[in-house]
Amino acid sequence: MATARWFFTELPESKFIIQEQLRQDYWRAGPATMWIDAVQVTKPYTAVGYWHDVNFEMEWSPREYLFLRANRKEEELIRATTLQLGFRPTRQYEEDGKYVIEWRLRASEATASENNTQTRAS
Repeated sequence: MATARWFFTELPESKFIIQEQLRQDYWRAGPATMWIDAVQVTKPYTAVGYWHDVNFEMEWSPREYLFLRANRKEEELIRATTLQLGFRPTRQYEEDGKYVIEWRLRASEATASENNTQTRAS
């Protein structure tokens, strides 16, 4: 079940509101000691954060995509983000010394549609 209000709705141009929505949603998803600060409050939104020894940056456009760039791969961070969005990442790779995870809403819908078609054809 998707719970990421910050991804599925238009956000006010308020650093305080954006970072509080991010913090609260992540804390509910598991990483209760995570800290996030909003950096850009217009599309594409950006935020930076840390959790234990993971430093990360998020860039997203509501109902379109989210890029999460971290200093290393952290399965719990990926799991918590996936849980909030309600769909799996479309890509994971390393770039410029960062581990990048992409979630694309339209790509996930296309994949789900293709899977349903393949299942029916089998």
